[in-house]
This record gives sequence, C-alpha cells and structure tokens, in this order.
Amino acid sequence: MAHFAEVNTVYSSHFPSTPPARVCVQVSLPQGVLVRVEMLVFGGDGGSGRSSLHVQSVSHWAPANIGPYSQAYMASSLVLLAGQIGLAPGSMVLAGSDQQAELALTHVASVLEACHTHLNSALLGLCYYTGEAAGWRARMAWQK
Repeated sequence: MAHFAEVNTVYSSHFPSTPPARVCVQVSLPQGVLVRVEMLVFGGDGGSGRSSLHVQSVSHWAPANIGPYSQAYMASSLVLLAGQIGLAPGSMVLAGSDQQAELALTHVASVLEACHTHLNSALLGLCYYTGEAAGWRARMAWQK
C-alpha cells in the first residue's frame, strides 16, 4: 500500500472518464513478483447496456471515491461493485473497529440500491478481515 498513489496515477491514465469498479488489497506475493492484476472483462461491444456509478463528492449514503474507480459498474444485468470499507460517508473518517463491518456492508447495500438491485441477488461476496474478532463482527453484520 506504500505505492498506492503511484498505482492510482498510472491506473487513472487508462480510464479518463468513468473508471471501472475495483478492489485494492495488500497481499504477499511470491518472491520477485511485484504486481498482480486480476480483471473480469465484459465481452460486449462497449455500446448500450453499460454504465457506472461514480460518487465523487461527499455524500450521506455512501463514501466518495478515494481513488480513480467507480463504486459500481453495470453491464447488461451484471453489477460489479468496488470494495467498500467502513468510512463514515459524511466525514470520510474510518469507523471504530466494532462498526466497520456493519458500515461496509451498509455501503454495499446502498450502492446496490442505487443500481436498482439488492444483496439478495448477490452471486458472490468476498470479505477480507484482519483477525478473529473482525471476522466475527463481519459474520454478525451479514446475519442482520
């Protein structure tokens, strides 16, 4: 994550208007590997049926972008969401450890609602957490 700003500069140069949704996570890579990129690419014609949700200002329903990405990218009936963290939308301040999982999931639900869908339609969800307590909180937030 020490090179996050540099990566954002290069990344944003490839997407001048509405960058795709993305997730950025620091992970250990094999010896000598400095970068790993994974992409899911829509094989359509790039025409109608594709749009993005790109919140650029401070809102009260979802955090603004903290990098060059869109909160969601829609292609036909597929909705791809960017990763969400527990930022308080109005202040962009990270919530306390006991609230982060619930707030992140609330952001996911809000973005899905803006895309005219909901969590019950999810095909796949990934949750990254830093320890047992955070994992327990994430499970509790999901069960609500």
